[in-house]
Amino acid sequence: MRPSKTEKARSALRDRPSDLNALERRILILSDGVRDAGALAVLLGASVHTAMPRLLRDGYLVDGDAAIAPVMPAAQPHAVATTAVPASRRSLAAAKVYMFDMLQLQRGEDATAIATALRACRDHEELALHLFHALRHIRMVASPSYSRRVAERLSEILPEQYKIELDAFGTPAPASESARV
Repeated sequence: MRPSKTEKARSALRDRPSDLNALERRILILSDGVRDAGALAVLLGASVHTAMPRLLRDGYLVDGDAAIAPVMPAAQPHAVATTAVPASRRSLAAAKVYMFDMLQLQRGEDATAIATALRACRDHEELALHLFHALRHIRMVASPSYSRRVAERLSEILPEQYKIELDAFGTPAPASESARV
C-alpha cells in the first residue's frame, strides 16, 4: 500500500484541526503516494501501522496503488493539478534548512545562537517563531535588498498557513531599518 493524501488531508495540514495528533500529522506530511507503509514505518516507527487505518477510514488518506487513479480524474482535474504542485514544494523543513543556511552566511555570535536554536527546534509553532526571529536578525545585520530577497524566498518555501504570519510580519524591510543600514 502506498498511502496518498486526499484534499481533506491537505486542508487538515493547512488548518491544523485538533482531531489529529502529531504522529498522524507526520504520516500525512510524508504520505506522497510514492512511499509505502513500510517506508513510513521505518521513518516514523511501528506505531504508523496503528494510526494509518483511522486516517484511511476518516478520508485523510487513500491507497495510492488502487484508489488514486480512478478518483483524481473525476474530481476537478484542474483544481487538483494547481493545488498539488505548490503544496509539495512548501515545507517547514525546507524553510528551516534555508534559514539555517542564511544564518551560516552571517558572522557573529547572535547568528550562531539563532542557528543553533533553529536546528534544535522540533515543534512546528516554535519552529515558525524561530524562523521569524532569524529573518528579523538578518534584517538587522544585512542590507535591505538582501533581507528582502531572503524574505521573498522564505515566502516561497513556507507552507500557506505560515505565509499569512510572514505577511503579517511584513516581508519588505521597514523604512526605519533601511535608513539605519
